[in-house]
Amino acid sequence: MTKLYGGAIKCDLPEVAVDVSDFREVPDTQEVFILERPNGLDRSLIIDLLEMVKANSLPEIISIHLEDILEEPPKYIAPLVSSKTSHDFDAHYFLIKPMSNKQETTEVKLFMLLCLVRLDKVDTDVIFTFNVPLKSDEVTAELFQTCVTGANDGSSDLGHCFQQIKHWASTFEVQDWGLFK
Repeated sequence: MTKLYGGAIKCDLPEVAVDVSDFREVPDTQEVFILERPNGLDRSLIIDLLEMVKANSLPEIISIHLEDILEEPPKYIAPLVSSKTSHDFDAHYFLIKPMSNKQETTEVKLFMLLCLVRLDKVDTDVIFTFNVPLKSDEVTAELFQTCVTGANDGSSDLGHCFQQIKHWASTFEVQDWGLFK
């Protein structure tokens, strides 16, 4: 288990995840990791502790958080699934296509898998953002439909990433609630 926020939180991240704070400054409310890939399409995971958004619907909550995360509104937000973590927190998953940005080329498109974990007792929203660059030829309508319907078994690259973020969120555990005071 990886210790986050000075050990106040833990989560089962891969041992190969590179902690960005080892070589650059990261805000106190964030944990940032790089998952290097041999094909050069490195992925990143950002875990944010944010003030809980009080809104009437999940799409509204996610839209408000995305205003802080993205420079401009996303092309689309697709809800994937909602579930409970192993420590009984509500977790909600989304597939997001940001507007084209400087990280994209004609060969590579950036997608985000996002998980919202709500910590009601401390009025905090935890956002897991998994940035997933994919080669354009890997991106098909069928792949998205499979991922969006929740029937993905992890056999595609995006499906594997979806399984990863679900695992990370499911193992999220608060060790010291004093972090939120």
